Amino acid sequence: MRYGCCSNMLARGEALVQSNLIGMLAACGYDYIELSVVDCIRLTRANRLELKKRLDGAGLRAEVFNSLFPRELKTTGPDVNPKKVQDWYKQALELARSFGAKYVVYGSPYSKSYPLGYDRARAYEQLLLLHRAMDEYAGQLEMSLLIEPCHRFECNLINTFAEGVELAKCVAGKNTAVIFDYYHFLRNAERLDALIQYGRQYLRHIHFACPFHPGEPERTFPLDVREWDYEPLCSAVKDIGYDDRISIEAVCMDLGAQAARALRVTKELFGR
Repeated sequence: MRYGCCSNMLARGEALVQSNLIGMLAACGYDYIELSVVDCIRLTRANRLELKKRLDGAGLRAEVFNSLFPRELKTTGPDVNPKKVQDWYKQALELARSFGAKYVVYGSPYSKSYPLGYDRARAYEQLLLLHRAMDEYAGQLEMSLLIEPCHRFECNLINTFAEGVELAKCVAGKNTAVIFDYYHFLRNAERLDALIQYGRQYLRHIHFACPFHPGEPERTFPLDVREWDYEPLCSAVKDIGYDDRISIEAVCMDLGAQAARALRVTKELFGR
């Protein structure tokens, strides 16, 4: 198992380049960092080179990227610009590859949500065709696209792990799999049946967080194995033999005090 941390809820854009986040995660023993496509594309060339330099200096690889599309670039609905979408995902995948990433996560709930009154079946077809095109391009770069189901309060397409698997089946590509996000799973009030049934074949990545700490925002760093009933998820992950990557994706009020502790807790829960 490899354990990482997402940067998108901790430091964005230039703040990531200038912060001590990378050095801190490396010093705590994280195996990798998960960067945001949108954040990195919007960096200047100089800042992007500085980010790579900091990663190399810390010995921390960016093995996964998330936030594939910005919210304003629609991928479903009547306002889709196919050329802009294609140009963006090609640039995004090439960028992720230049950092050494193997996986790019496609959650982007606002980008893929279709407007009220638009035909859902048409929106799904748009999404399917996009995934097939991205699957082919990812294959040329020896990368994989990961479908991220997002909870219903954020998105109206692909909300559950089962729906993510169904989309992956329809894509029928060699470079598409599904990510399990514990926070979205809980917000949807899902059951673990689909993960247990399909996880061996389709699960390639996990986003993990404590759903709630009193007095703090939602989705925080896990700080104690007893703070939440994690056992059902951990048992399911072990039962399907999952042994890939787990990224903590959460906000943190005091990274210096919590980063190492969160890593220890996550390893204790899922196994080293």
